[in-house]
Amino acid sequence: MTTTFRAHFDGSVLVPEEPVDLPLGEVLQFEVAGASAQRPPPDITEDGPLLRLLRALEDIPANLDAPNDAAANLDHYLYGVAKKE
Repeated sequence: MTTTFRAHFDGSVLVPEEPVDLPLGEVLQFEVAGASAQRPPPDITEDGPLLRLLRALEDIPANLDAPNDAAANLDHYLYGVAKKE
């Protein structure tokens, strides 16, 4: 059986780029071939989406006047339930 799929290495395991149908528990043999030349580089041009996103994030104020416990009591502030202690 030969199956070809793309994966990336996260520092400890290989993670497939898409779902794969492989037998559980079976020992597999890999041939590693770099595919980075086939993957287009991220769009970081002056008008690219990454820089547009960064510019948009810069416009968000650092202090939104949110309460200090907003994360812990999100349901209280959204739905009016009792605050957590």
